[in-house]
Amino acid sequence: MIYNNLENKHVAILGLGGLGGYALEYIIRLGVKKITIIDKDKIDNSNLDRQIISKIDNIGKNKVDEALKRIRQITNDIEINSYKEEFNDKNAYDILKNVDIVIDGFDNYKSRELASSVCSKLNIPFIYGSIREFYGMVSTIMPNDNTLEKIYKNYKEEVEKKYYIPSFMPALIASIQVSECMKIINKEKDILQNKILTINTLNNEYKILKII
Repeated sequence: MIYNNLENKHVAILGLGGLGGYALEYIIRLGVKKITIIDKDKIDNSNLDRQIISKIDNIGKNKVDEALKRIRQITNDIEINSYKEEFNDKNAYDILKNVDIVIDGFDNYKSRELASSVCSKLNIPFIYGSIREFYGMVSTIMPNDNTLEKIYKNYKEEVEKKYYIPSFMPALIASIQVSECMKIINKEKDILQNKILTINTLNNEYKILKII
């Protein structure tokens, strides 16, 4: 099957850490021609174990600047909106108002909640992803689904705690998020709407649970 709608869509990636960095890599190589990226952080030594943008020689540099360099090493045929600032309630609407799909690269509930809320108001799909240790989750949140609140009602420990993340987990979860993005763009029916894919790589368990 040939997917020829990708270059006409605008995808935003919120956060350029583990999940967001890999999602950006896959989106660029997939052929999307317009993207928005945002991250306020700089690269530090703790990022080297799991973040594809991070290297020894760019520690201390802004993640957005380093992401732009990586993009330009892959392609020049792309339009980029970039923000080296915090995603918050003052700028969220303006950042996302012309976007078609949002991919979640955040590592905290507050930012995800804001992004999901703004996406709902703007009628934008929000593709949620999270990781802790050997476990990951992905869900496609369509406008007015209220899925994120339901997810965190059942996974309250995700809100407060920080977990060790093995190097392979961001790539795995981000690849599924980007797959969901591609399916939405091409109007495929079998997306993770009102569902959550849970992955346990320790025991090789992949489950799809309905969210009600």
